[in-house]
Amino acid sequence: MKKINLQLHITPDEVIEFVNSIKQEFGLYITVMGFNPFRLEERTKLSTSDMTHHDYFIFFTLNKPNLNATSQYGFFDANTARIKLVVGKLYDSKLQESALFSTSETKEEVVIANKVASKLKKLTKAGAKIIDSETKIEHNYPRHRYTAGAQKMYKEGIKMLDIGGGNFLELGKL
Repeated sequence: MKKINLQLHITPDEVIEFVNSIKQEFGLYITVMGFNPFRLEERTKLSTSDMTHHDYFIFFTLNKPNLNATSQYGFFDANTARIKLVVGKLYDSKLQESALFSTSETKEEVVIANKVASKLKKLTKAGAKIIDSETKIEHNYPRHRYTAGAQKMYKEGIKMLDIGGGNFLELGKL
């Protein structure tokens, strides 16, 4: 079993470009999972309108996904081979951290997951400092990744939040 966990800052436009390029390059299926209310929607590509929802995940699957689920765990059970992109929110001059996760079991799944992660790594740089919002203690976060668009937003004053939304990150600083 191979696991991938990449945490990064990426802009909504870059998410669209990345997801659509992965779909085209590897022939993967795209499923958007939303919450409040729970929903599953297969997509042939992402668009700007997809980025207006705040609570959702994007899944890539090798096979046509089973969308007969009433909860995220039902979807996980029915679609065990998947790559998950948690999309960070852009709101109130803040960009929340995104993450790419995969747990692959077959050789084919491992190969595709590695290619998707590699493509994402090539679009990003690594290194940040995370600042605890309560204590103001700083920690180096050398594995954190960020895109050129996220770095531009950071330099323009957009706050970079961790995935939980409670701590701040300084991109490109260690």
